[in-house]
Amino acid sequence: MSKMKKTRKPGGGRKKLKPEYDAGKNLKEQMESAVALYDSEMSLQAIGEELGLNPIKVRKLLITAGVYESEVAEKVQAAFQEYCETQDYKTSILSTANTLKLSKASVTSYLPYQKGVYFPSTEKDKISVGAERQRRYRAMKWWRADPTEEYFWGVVVAYAGVKFKTYSGLPFSYEIKKVGMASTQKSCGSTAGIRVKV
Repeated sequence: MSKMKKTRKPGGGRKKLKPEYDAGKNLKEQMESAVALYDSEMSLQAIGEELGLNPIKVRKLLITAGVYESEVAEKVQAAFQEYCETQDYKTSILSTANTLKLSKASVTSYLPYQKGVYFPSTEKDKISVGAERQRRYRAMKWWRADPTEEYFWGVVVAYAGVKFKTYSGLPFSYEIKKVGMASTQKSCGSTAGIRVKV
């Protein structure tokens, strides 16, 4: 007797951990905000402060949108495009850096975004599952290397919203809410619908 293969259901497979996450949409929103501020003649530094990004990321957003122009940006993009015709992406970046006597980081900062922009750590809904996992890993690594109160709270913030199981198997998660400018209200968690706050 032969075993029958189960037919796969359409849409089957692992469910997305963050179905609402859309890197393209996030990039477009950030780009539109940066362009609007740039059109109102704000500096890269001022735009960065407004959006919570550093000025290099702001410049990269504006380059991606096609509104930022500079002599260096034009040279980098022209050299990069020329190398891309005969080399892969990574090698093209290295060749461009060598030709223009720039660092690899400088070259990539003058090229448009390929995937998306990385957001400040407070906006968990705007980052990918992988980026969120890396932030938790780094927070834990720093705390283990130097177990200070600052690094402890870094871990607490990084794991906010993560679903755990208690020792007895009950579901558990916690969230942190900002209250005012300076203080932070810590919600210690919930188990089976009961919330505990400190």
